[in-house]
Amino acid sequence: MDTSKHTPTPWYANLQPDGFFDIQDGPNLNTASVLCSRFEWPERKEEMHANAEFIVRACNAHDHLVAALQTILATKPQYGMNPQAIVGSPHGIDWNVHAIAREALDAAGAA
Repeated sequence: MDTSKHTPTPWYANLQPDGFFDIQDGPNLNTASVLCSRFEWPERKEEMHANAEFIVRACNAHDHLVAALQTILATKPQYGMNPQAIVGSPHGIDWNVHAIAREALDAAGAA
């Protein structure tokens, strides 16, 4: 089993005018390590920059979101977990929140 870990967050996006970007482990270009790069693609510059910013936002938020979802799942539902309950009623809210949290943790590979 691979036990390697990813580079610690926060990560930063270094966006260049021609669509090129680096994702790096620090804000200073002179001292940061480059984690990945996308070479220029001027025709799709805005999309490439948006992708870089999305990657950085998602990676930087990952651990916080996993912790929040685990906290939700660790709480005892106040009204029970009745899947037959009407969505939006006090008896359906906890069940839905727990199901959504479990699904999100599974999707994040953190279950």
